[in-house]
Amino acid sequence: MLKGKNYEGSIKHLNLALWLHPEDGSKKKFKRLVESHQAAAYFKLKNYKKAVELGEESYKTNTSYRSKVRPS
Repeated sequence: MLKGKNYEGSIKHLNLALWLHPEDGSKKKFKRLVESHQAAAYFKLKNYKKAVELGEESYKTNTSYRSKVRPS
């Protein structure tokens, strides 16, 4: 949906994905991934404050999962 530029729809569907995801121990990594996509959608909507808030919250609540990409 992000590719189709339907950012509002993307945010709604990503919220639904989080709600439907099973509590089987894999949710932390999944949640971090979904929240990063939500932050990107908010950024595209020029809602920078919400994008930063969501990114910071995700980073603080999911400290055990870090991106494998390292700055050069």
